[in-house]
Amino acid sequence: MAHQPGPGPARRVVMEGRPLVPEVPPGAQPSPQAVEVLQNLVRSQADAVRALKTQQGLPNQDPRVLAAVGTLQQLKAELELQQQLMEAFASNTGSGGGVVAQLVSGDDV
Repeated sequence: MAHQPGPGPARRVVMEGRPLVPEVPPGAQPSPQAVEVLQNLVRSQADAVRALKTQQGLPNQDPRVLAAVGTLQQLKAELELQQQLMEAFASNTGSGGGVVAQLVSGDDV
C-alpha cells in the first residue's frame, strides 16, 4: 500500500514489509514549512467539517460530512507522520529526539 501526501514534493510512503511502518527514503527530512502547510490544511479542513455541520445543518452520517471527516483524518495522519519525522531528524539529543541524527553522526542511540 502506498500513500501520496498532499502538499510538498510528490513522495511515496511505502507500506510494504512491516505493517504500519512507512519506509522513509534518505533525504526525506520534512521542512518546518511543510509541517506548517499541513497544520494549515488540517485547520482549514476542520473548519470545513464544522461548517458542514453547523452552517448547513448536516448530520454526522451525511455522505458529505463523512467524506470531509475522512479527508481530515488523512491530513491529521500525514501531519503526525511529518512531525514524528522532524523529531527523529532533529539534531538535539534530549529525551530520545534526533534518533536519525544520532545514527548519521555515529553517536550511540
